[in-house]
Amino acid sequence: MASFLNQHAVADFASRLRPQQVSNGLFFGPLYSLSQHEYLVANNIRFLISVNLATVRVAQYFEALPNKEAFVWVNFDANFKEDATSAAYVAHNSTALSQLVRNLTQAPDTRGFGFTSQLVVTPQPDISSLLYNDLSMYTHNIIAATGTTKFSAFNDLLTLFKASGAGNVLVLSSDGNDAEMCALVASHLVKDNASISMQGAVNYLISLRPTLSEPADANALLQFEQHLRSTDAFTPRDSTCVAPKRRTSSASSSSTPTSLMGNSKKQAVRTAPQD
Repeated sequence: MASFLNQHAVADFASRLRPQQVSNGLFFGPLYSLSQHEYLVANNIRFLISVNLATVRVAQYFEALPNKEAFVWVNFDANFKEDATSAAYVAHNSTALSQLVRNLTQAPDTRGFGFTSQLVVTPQPDISSLLYNDLSMYTHNIIAATGTTKFSAFNDLLTLFKASGAGNVLVLSSDGNDAEMCALVASHLVKDNASISMQGAVNYLISLRPTLSEPADANALLQFEQHLRSTDAFTPRDSTCVAPKRRTSSASSSSTPTSLMGNSKKQAVRTAPQD
């Protein structure tokens, strides 16, 4: 019995060191995930978003990556201050993010990606119409936004990264159990799935990672959800980019749809929520 319990404890600990897959293209987990190079390659992780981490610490992890040029790393840091330690990290990733935005705003038949990507040949809507905030917000890789703007910025980044076609996204916190990370990822699930409530999204994430902390301050998160319910339209887009129909306000408050792991493509005309 003791041996079995020890094996279970080891397996449980190992599972907490691995990222969890939220949906096609989106993963979340601890900083330790960056040491699992084979996992990152196998899952085509090209974009990193860190939460509740000082930029100085993030810069140290970035410099330690053996193939750091392969990634674009954005950090949510409301207390960011420029310093020499993080200068190279900020410069490299701000340049890469700016280049990605420029590529997405060029004509589909002329743009060249700075990342490994298939050229998109089908007609594409103006990428800015799919965002909550102005594109100029995404020329710097440090996001200092708070309140509902933090959630809109996070979802804008996911939209940009997905549109690039360059790879998948890994959201990171120190131990992978951060409440703020949970809130950000939950906001994306609600934005992308009309039938799930914010609490349902949180419950789903905790089912994937039982050690995950629930959001401590839900006010901004709930405001963002209310904004989604009142203004966004989410219906699958076909290859001709037909304008989406308006989404109804009904939502399930207790269940998580099995389609969360599906590959649905949702688009909408955005308006930025007010803090």
